[in-house]
This record gives sequence, C-alpha cells and structure tokens, in this order.
Amino acid sequence: MEIKQTRSSLLRQKAEELLKNQAASESNQNFGADILALIHELDVHQVELEMQNNELQLAREKAETDAKNFAELYDFAPTGYFTLTNDGSISEINLRGAAILGKERIYLVGKRLGLYFTPHTRPAFTNFLDQIYLSKHTETCEATITSGSETPVYVYLTGIVHEYNEQCLITMVDISALKTAQEKLKESETFLNEAQQIANLGAYSMDLATGQWKSSENLDQIFGIDAQFDRSVEGWASLVHPEWQQMMVDYFVNDVIGNKTDFDKEYKIVRNTDKAERWVHGIGRLKFDLRGQPIAMVGVIQDITEQKQAADALMASVRYSHALVDAIPDLMFVLNSKGVYMDYKAATEDLYYQAGSIIGKNNRDITPPAFADLVERKIQQALSTKQMQEFEYQMPLPVKGICQFEARMVPINQDEVIVIVRDITQRKKSEAEIVLKNQELVKLNAEKDQFFSIIAHDLRSPFNGFLGLTQIMADDLRNLTMEDIQKIASGMQKSANNLFSLLTNLLEWSLIKRGITKFEPVSMPLLKKLTECIKPVEQAANKKEIEILLEIPESLSVIADHNMFESTIRNLASNAVKFTPKGGTVHISAKALPNNLVEIAVKDSGIGMNADMLVKLFQIGQSTNRRGTDDEPSTGLGLLLCEEFIKKHGGTIHVKSEEGKGSEFRFTFPGM
Repeated sequence: MEIKQTRSSLLRQKAEELLKNQAASESNQNFGADILALIHELDVHQVELEMQNNELQLAREKAETDAKNFAELYDFAPTGYFTLTNDGSISEINLRGAAILGKERIYLVGKRLGLYFTPHTRPAFTNFLDQIYLSKHTETCEATITSGSETPVYVYLTGIVHEYNEQCLITMVDISALKTAQEKLKESETFLNEAQQIANLGAYSMDLATGQWKSSENLDQIFGIDAQFDRSVEGWASLVHPEWQQMMVDYFVNDVIGNKTDFDKEYKIVRNTDKAERWVHGIGRLKFDLRGQPIAMVGVIQDITEQKQAADALMASVRYSHALVDAIPDLMFVLNSKGVYMDYKAATEDLYYQAGSIIGKNNRDITPPAFADLVERKIQQALSTKQMQEFEYQMPLPVKGICQFEARMVPINQDEVIVIVRDITQRKKSEAEIVLKNQELVKLNAEKDQFFSIIAHDLRSPFNGFLGLTQIMADDLRNLTMEDIQKIASGMQKSANNLFSLLTNLLEWSLIKRGITKFEPVSMPLLKKLTECIKPVEQAANKKEIEILLEIPESLSVIADHNMFESTIRNLASNAVKFTPKGGTVHISAKALPNNLVEIAVKDSGIGMNADMLVKLFQIGQSTNRRGTDDEPSTGLGLLLCEEFIKKHGGTIHVKSEEGKGSEFRFTFPGM
C-alpha cells in the first residue's frame, strides 16, 4: 500500500509541475478560490490520467514483446511441448512436438495424443496419463511413435497436471538415437560374449592395490567358479595346478609386477567345480598411474586344453611317422615351395650332391638345371592343384652312374611337399626298348587320329556350311534380295577363308612330318616382316573392332625361313584375334635377348585358358580345339605347327594365360 501511495504522490507531483509551466493566461482570475481549487484538481487528475495511459501503453508493448519471445521460445524449443485436456486431446503443441509426430500442427490440435503411439506402447501411455491426474506429481514414460516412416521413433515423456486439474503439461524428447546406440551396444556385447564362448576365452580385470579381480561369465566357466569364490591373488593361485603354483606366483610377482611386463604364460589349472586338469593361456596388460606405477591389469584367459591334446597327439604321430619312414626302403625328401630341402632320408651314394647334408640347400644349387626345372614345376603343380604329382627322371650319380627314378610328390601343407623316390634303373633298362616302341606307336596313332579328326569333322563342317549356302542360291536365287545374296556371299567367303586356312595348315603339317619342307633361313628386318605378316589378320580384327598394336624396335632383325616365320606369326596373331572379344586389343612386341636371340610376344585381352588347356596345348592327340568369340572354328593344329617351326630355328615357345584375362605367347628366333 505504501508503494502505491508513493507512486501516486510522485505521479501527482509530476502533474503539478507540468501545470505550473502552463501560461498564466490559461488560469482564470475571475473564479472564486473554491472553483479555482476544483479546476486545479481536475487539471492535475487529467495530467495523471494521461501519464497513466502512457505507462499502460508502454506496459502493453512490453507484454506483447514478452509474449512474442515466449511464443518463439515455445515453438522453436528442441523439446516437444504438449498441453492435453483431461481426455487426452491436444489443446496446444509446439513445432518440435508436431515434427516428432510427423504431422502439421494445425492438423494435430483437437486430436487425441494416444492415437499416435504404436499399439504395443499405447497401454503404457494411457497408464502414464492416468497417473498424472491421480498422483499430482511428475510422471515419466517411454513409448514408440508411429510417425509414418519405416524407422520407429522412440520418445521419453514427462508429464504433470495443471494447477486447476483440467489439463496436463507433457514434454516429449526423441530418444531414437539413444535407443539405437543402446541396441548396438547390446549387439556388441552379445557378439563379444558369443565370440568368447566360441574361442573358449574369458576376460578379467585386477586392482593391484587390493589384489581383487573381476571376471567374465566365460572365465568363471573356464575356472569352474561361482559368485562366492574368493577373487584375489591367493584365490587365483589356488586354481593353479600344484606343480605350477610356485612358478606362476613368482612369475606374476617378479616378472610382471616387478619388471612391469605383460603377462603372457601357458600354465595348468585344476578347475574348482569338477577338479579337472586344464591347460590355459593367460595374457594380461598392466595399467599405470601418472607416476608410472602399475595400478591395474586387464587381460584374457583361454582354455587351450584341446590344442595341447592335439599337439601331444601330433607329436606321437610324428614319432610314429619317423619310425614308419625309417622302415621304408625308398628315398624321401621334404622341400618347400622355393625348392629348399627341409628334411630327407637317403644314403650319400643315392644323391647327386656328395659334400654333406642337403638340408637348407636349394635344389637348383645342388642338382642339374633340367632336373631342377622339373622339380620346381612339379612343386608348383602339387601345391596349386593339391594333388599328387607322379613323374620319372634320371640322374647321373657320382657313385652309381646314370640311374632311373620314379617319384611321387604330395603336398603336406600350403608351402611344403614330400617326395617319395624309388630307384627303377633295372626295371627301366629292361623296359626301355618296349617303351620306345610304344611311344612311337602312340605318336603315330595320335597323328593319325588328329588327321582323321580334322578331315572327318573340322574339314567336313565348313564344307557342309558352304554347300548349304550354295544350295540356297541354287534353289531360290530368283526370290533372294540383294541383301540376302550379300549375306550368303559373306558366309561363303568366311567358310572359304576358314577352309583355306585349315588346308594350308594341313599341307604344312604334312610336309614337315614327311621331312620334305624346305628350310631356307635368311636375315629380315623384324618390323617390316611383322607388318606384312599381320595384313591377312587385319580384316578379321577390324570386323571385331580389335586393335592390333606393334611395339617393335626398328633395329631388330631375325634370321628365319620366310614361310615358317609367316606361318608362325599368322597362326598366333589369328588365334589372338579369334579368341578376343569385340573391342579388345592384340599387342605384338619384341626385344633382344642374350646369346643373339630375339624374343617376340603376342599378347591378347581375350578369354584366356585354364590350367588343363595349357597342359594340352602342344601335345599331339590332345583335344584343345574350341570356337572363337565370334564362333570362329579352331583345330589346335596351328599351335603345333608354330612349335615345330620355332624348334626348327632352335627357339622355344612359352605360353602364359589365365581364364578370363587373356593369353600371352612368347617365342624366340635367332637374331643378327
């Protein structure tokens, strides 16, 4: 009340001061004193009213500003705000609340909030709403919103009843991210627990100040302990096998704690529940304080009993194997993938190397090159195919002379093979003549079969196509359009070219096998000669949009027979185009090698060959023919011709190919 009087007095004082400043002419000297006093009082009251009106105007403007600020704070708050009637209908809602529900605010006013919760959490919300009105205290609840998206929206609700008990105020916070993180954490914990169970692994942590340790459920199972077990250093020591106790305690105290090293030890325990003896491998790492003193240790313990038992069984098997090996009269060698001898059983007179043990030595360093090549090839085949490799070889031994051997090579792991070798010299001597005759007979039969196959199938098929096209022209020429005739002519040309190529190869093969092929090597510039040789192939390459690239130094020259060289290049380039899909490349390159040789390479980006085809490539009688990428025919005879012609010049041919990644043929001719 005093504040009001003071304010009123101040207001009146200000009004009177304003009236004193008015001009004297405004006062009426003709009125009596009472009337003048009354007029003065009215004037004062008028000024007071004007001043009060100004104050009210300022107060209203401030109130409107405050209301606007409150509305903005309410609308743009990061938390959803709801005002609900006692039947759960929404009377007020801010923008965040509407966003959580996934609806426009104007649509939500008047709607019951409970309708937007998923069926399985709606009862929880209903109970939450009831408790707000019953308890008159703040209540909380978690529920799931059906916002229309595939991902559920998890919310946390806090509510309290309004002072008049007709409405309640609710805040809603989106906790979906928290829920997702909790689920991922739970999945990680489940994954870790399952991984520990699979690995038979348990975890622990130890407080070094108290000597107490905590353990995972899996570790409790490994140790066979329960919740009442004394988890102290002494308790751990009691689980260690009596024969290991003192050593493990000393190791923990002196090595780990004393020298501040990691715990890493295999030892034996006696499980607490069933007294079973088990092997475990403990690994621990120390944690240090700011002064560098150990304060804790965390680690894992794995039950390795099965591994230990397997190792013991393996050792017993090794001892048995050694005894078995000693009883076998054959020679035995263990080599790794690089050809290094890891172990062997053989007398000195059975070895090419006579200067001492061969363990640790590379086969290539102590045996002839040809034999070293054979062994390396067989090792790679055995390791790559995982199958036994059988082969025979002869070796000029210093003591016994030239001996024949039969070998069986078996992979024993990913990097090693074992070879069992039997001396078959005497048997080979008696069978040598028969083997020679059989080889000649097989070769003749293979060549015969190859020719019969070409004539009966490969030669007949193109003729059938050729005859079919001519039959069409003979029977229906008048009804054929120029486009039809063009297609038939193109097919006939293709058949004629294939027939010509096949007949050329047959003729050359026949001549060389009968020994009547002329061999007239001359010097020729390599780049110029190769350019001429590939011209017949360019038409087929252009048709398939294949680019033929030449990378030949102009200074290179070769000494070769014109016909044989052309046939070799033509066959290899033709094959490269034939087995390369549309849009590919054929790369022909050359370089000089030592010993006055020139190496030529024909590389394509075609379909390549598998290992089985590579083995059969240059073997007469082995079927390697297949259709090209544009259904071009192939007999495999061209490669045999190439090999014969290259060998005739004293050169070699090698192929490197991988199915789906192309092929590369490298061969040599004499250089200038």
